Amino acid sequence: STNGVSPREKDTLAVDNVLEVIAERKVMFETKFRIGAKEDGKIRPIVIRLREEKDKEMILSSSNKLKDHPQYKGIYIKPDLTAAQRIFMREQEEKLREEAALRLIALGPSR
Repeated sequence: STNGVSPREKDTLAVDNVLEVIAERKVMFETKFRIGAKEDGKIRPIVIRLREEKDKEMILSSSNKLKDHPQYKGIYIKPDLTAAQRIFMREQEEKLREEAALRLIALGPSR
């Protein structure tokens, strides 16, 4: 650890700062773990658990504030879904893409 600060403490501090930018207040959370194996140059997502359920929707809906933030514009926040939820969401996205493609075909070529 650098300067007596563990990687987990650094993650917690970083998450705390990011959530404060989004929520414009302190948000209570626990840092759970990082996803994936440690590899040089690989960015591994941090999983957190929010103390308050109501904070989840607010953070997800307001996370677009990060794109204009000079320090955090490359950070994305996504809900942690179960495998079944991920499959369902992927299937829904594929259906929407297929429907969009069908609508484009139905419109026909532009004149």
